[in-house]
Formats: sequence, C-alpha cells, structure tokens
Amino acid sequence: MQSPERRTAERSRSFMSSRIVYNHGQLSIDAVVRNVSADGARLKGDNFLGVPVEFDLLIGSGENQVSSHRARRVWARDDAMGVAFIGAATAHASGRAL
Repeated sequence: MQSPERRTAERSRSFMSSRIVYNHGQLSIDAVVRNVSADGARLKGDNFLGVPVEFDLLIGSGENQVSSHRARRVWARDDAMGVAFIGAATAHASGRAL
C-alpha cells in the first residue's frame, strides 16, 4: 500500500547545485537539489553526516545563485536528505525566487 502524500506544495524535478551552510557560516557541504517545491527540497550529496537539524541552503552558485533558504532536515540517509524551508526565500543575483 502506498503511503499518503504529506507535501502541501507540488514538487518539480531539478538538477541545481546548492550549498548547505552551518556553524555560523564556518562549515559548508555541496549538494544537488533533485526536486524542489515552495515548501522544501530533496538533496543529494556524498554524505550528510554532521549536518545540523537547521541550516542555510544556498541554491545555485556564483552569479547563478537563485535563492537562499533557512531549512530544517526532515529525513536523511547517507547520500540524500529531505528538507523543509523555514520562512520565505531570499532571492539573489538572478532575481528569481522559488
């Protein structure tokens, strides 16, 4: 039996670079956003061990940085993590917000 959908916003597939930033900006981990919605995202990476429950998620890179979000880990595996966005996104260089 399939579990019920718990998301409140529709997801879109993506393949965007991102960076998880924590410890007051002292530490970061690269990740790839595999799907995203207004409420959260699914991230893929090498290892999310040590990432705190809440962190900043910067989506895009360099001049192509799209937005930043305060995020909360909802679930995690070795190479994947689901996050919920806390508050509104902050748009960056491209001027696009999610």
